Amino acid sequence: MIDQYLYVELMNKQSFPYALCIQKSALDKIEEEYSHARYWETGGVLFGKISRNRKTIFIDKAESIKGKKLFSLAYIRDGKRAQKIIDSLWQETQGELNYLGEWHTHPNIPPTPSQRDKLTILELTAEKKSNYFPYTILLIMGKDKRLTVTISTEKGVIECTPIL
Repeated sequence: MIDQYLYVELMNKQSFPYALCIQKSALDKIEEEYSHARYWETGGVLFGKISRNRKTIFIDKAESIKGKKLFSLAYIRDGKRAQKIIDSLWQETQGELNYLGEWHTHPNIPPTPSQRDKLTILELTAEKKSNYFPYTILLIMGKDKRLTVTISTEKGVIECTPIL
């Protein structure tokens, strides 16, 4: 832990040349939603920034977005609601916090991303067409509150690392 951040060492430095630090309060929010939803998958979006030297990604905030329906083995977020939250937070912080990716839970199974999860983050990466951060981060909290981070580019999924 670096102050209030969890430092995550990622192995694929060629495809993802950043260190990753996750704010403890963002992890607490995900864990709170995980506990509250119990048997149902839930999720939301991740916000943060890139360090001035462009070597570290800081995930500073996790926002919850209710799914369109409750499922025990799927989370389908409300895209319109997500976009409103993304736009609102970007304006509130005057562009300091940016959309970095998604989070969701797998309360009944390990936090390994499913094929659907991988396809979703690939689609989101292609949709956003970002020069600022051309990746999408996916945090999954699974059975026993274990956590993985998965990262994609437009070309494919480049990393899946267990972190807790």
